[in-house]
Amino acid sequence: GVVPISIFGLTLGCREHRNFGVVGAGTVGIALMLGAIIFGNDLLGPFGERALTLLGAVFVTGSHIGNFIICGQSKIFDC
Repeated sequence: GVVPISIFGLTLGCREHRNFGVVGAGTVGIALMLGAIIFGNDLLGPFGERALTLLGAVFVTGSHIGNFIICGQSKIFDC
């Protein structure tokens, strides 16, 4: 359920802000976390799985922060 909702949210954000850096960071983050789920402990080992999940979370967090900054700037310019 997380992936379709994330794709929907990223699509809406891209349409609204036209910032492909934020969308790219979010997409990479989701892909990394999906990679951790798919390849998991068997191929990556416990450390690799955690590292890939953490790296994906960093990208998603960066995407959220970038979106927050863009939203704040657009509200300032709308006033």
